[in-house]
Amino acid sequence: MVPQQEILTEPRPTILERALAATLLAVLLLINVALIDFSIADFPVRGMAAIALLGAAILIYPARVLAVVRQHSLLLWLTAGFAFLGAFVSFANGTEFSLVWQGLMEVPLQVAVTVIIASVLVQIAGVGAGIWVIAAVIGGSALVAVLQFMGLDAAWQLREWLGNLQGLSRSEPVINRRPMGISFSPIQLSTQLCVAFAVFAAARDRLGSTAESKAPADPLILFALAVLVVGSLVTLTRSPILGAAIFLVFYTLLRPGTWLVFGGLLAVVAIYLIGPYILDLVQQSAPRVIRTDDGSVMARASMNTFGLMLFADNPLGYGYAFRPGDHWTRFWQELQYTPSPDAAADKELHNYLLNMLNTYGIGLLLILPLVVVLLKRAQPVLIFFIPYIVHILFHNSGPFWTDIPFWFGVAVLSALPRHVQPDDEYVEYAMDEDGRNRASRARTAAG
Repeated sequence: MVPQQEILTEPRPTILERALAATLLAVLLLINVALIDFSIADFPVRGMAAIALLGAAILIYPARVLAVVRQHSLLLWLTAGFAFLGAFVSFANGTEFSLVWQGLMEVPLQVAVTVIIASVLVQIAGVGAGIWVIAAVIGGSALVAVLQFMGLDAAWQLREWLGNLQGLSRSEPVINRRPMGISFSPIQLSTQLCVAFAVFAAARDRLGSTAESKAPADPLILFALAVLVVGSLVTLTRSPILGAAIFLVFYTLLRPGTWLVFGGLLAVVAIYLIGPYILDLVQQSAPRVIRTDDGSVMARASMNTFGLMLFADNPLGYGYAFRPGDHWTRFWQELQYTPSPDAAADKELHNYLLNMLNTYGIGLLLILPLVVVLLKRAQPVLIFFIPYIVHILFHNSGPFWTDIPFWFGVAVLSALPRHVQPDDEYVEYAMDEDGRNRASRARTAAG
């Protein structure tokens, strides 16, 4: 029998459908940026909203949802692997079922639901709309942070109101006036800015004129990088600036261009315009953003040592109930000689890799091949995640940890043309001539 090919093509979304999808995507991202702890009857609103939208999408766009599931099948298998491993390690450590269930709901299930519904909404709204949504929501939070940095009380009152809405007391950054926009914390805003930069730069690179390896560097990508650096200065967060510097080295080596001279001139103009604010920041008695000898830096040396000790003591991992502060007394004899030993008692590890290693244990090696395959597929855009990668190595954030907005970026990038690689029993996404997505599913039956 000659192989038959079945092609299922959904009609193009209408303008109303696209607008509604973009609006829902923006609302869902906004909840995950500004209201991550907002609950109704102990049920997190962001989770309920994502599940409700996914349910509606299954009813209205079943073929599109199936296409997205097929597209992200490897990522969803990885998510299932994390769920199984997390549950196994947790039960092996005697963790209560309620805590295991909470961990499964907050991490793997939320990741899976978010990736699917965000991808469906991006497929309907279009890649361009997805990029604008991420830029608008995260950029809006950054703008509020700038106003907080300038001392505008209304910007601080907005953040406090959002905190009160979630039943949160005034946090340390609010009390110390460390700008955070409408995000949960300055660190989370910095993480979100890294995601926004990666999405914009990767999309610009893949869709723009710089897709060839020898093409000159894109001024708009460097402008976005400058925005990331300014945002990091405003939030007094150092790691994204280090990541931006590392990215700039690699990017300029791969994409040379004489336009860098003009970029330098633009930088001079920008510094002249925002110079008074930068000068005020640097002239503070303890300019956190340029110091490497403060308590935060010293504590990280102790926490890294503590994290390695924890893993060496229990390579199996600690599961979803892992809290570093529950174990510090057993290691005090060694920790007391580190730069900031007291940090082990009340701080998280502040290192994505150590957090993952101690939560899931050596069993991570079992799902490492899936990670390698996914990273290989994402190779064309990985360079733009350098600031993000550097940042999470110094903080408690990252994929499959606490960073849900990251998956909105994945949803957008996975819809880019030439980014998805179809194969047998796989979904190919292409772009129509007007930039709208077209999804088709081809199934080959052996005869």
